[in-house]
Amino acid sequence: MPESSVSRSVLEETPGRALKFLSGVGKSRVVFGLLAQRGYSQEVHDRGWMLLHKASGYHPGDRPPAVNKPAQDAMQQLDAWDEPNFSIIAASLQQAFPEQGAFLFAGDLEPADGNAAIVTCQTMMDRLDALESGAGRTTTRDHDQAALQKLATRGITPEERQHVKALLKAATAVSAPETSPAEVEAAQLQYAADLEALRAWYAEWSRIAHAVIRKRTHLISLGLAKRRSRAEESVADPVPELAPPG
Repeated sequence: MPESSVSRSVLEETPGRALKFLSGVGKSRVVFGLLAQRGYSQEVHDRGWMLLHKASGYHPGDRPPAVNKPAQDAMQQLDAWDEPNFSIIAASLQQAFPEQGAFLFAGDLEPADGNAAIVTCQTMMDRLDALESGAGRTTTRDHDQAALQKLATRGITPEERQHVKALLKAATAVSAPETSPAEVEAAQLQYAADLEALRAWYAEWSRIAHAVIRKRTHLISLGLAKRRSRAEESVADPVPELAPPG
């Protein structure tokens, strides 16, 4: 498989971005019509959903697994955890540590409902761990550590993070036959390939949308622009870290 032209973190943000884009196109005849002038069709739209389903592990017609009560309980606790604690983290870092806050909430990370809370909480834990380890962040290490210390005073302690990680482990535990290392590796490769395919689709059509859609509210509905605020000028959200066309 060729090496990806974008980072792993950008790839893993793609399903959320693609979901916003597809939902926005599906809700607006005007947007669909503008894109249709450049080749966007129902077939293209359906392909986007198909690629999103594959990258998200959703397969229509699959029988749901038997209820795993501990996993269900852990998922509910995560669902209840992310909203208040994400707000506490954002508020605590906004003034003194804006760069660390931007890192933690990159890609418009926000609380989610139901099973999606597993993804948001896992992402936040991974990013907090990155602040702690300092991997690839040598120039901001002192500020990273100071930000973590401040968060600890607000309840986001190392112990609390370990508790959330334990909930994540419980929430994703399933009763399944033992999987061989070869099967695990094959599944990981397939997941990466699915993300790459979705990213290619999204990169193409989000760029075309930026080129043909001028109304800001339409771009916002697609997740390609942010609402203006008094504090700062809104910046369009193009596809990040893409290799130049060639």
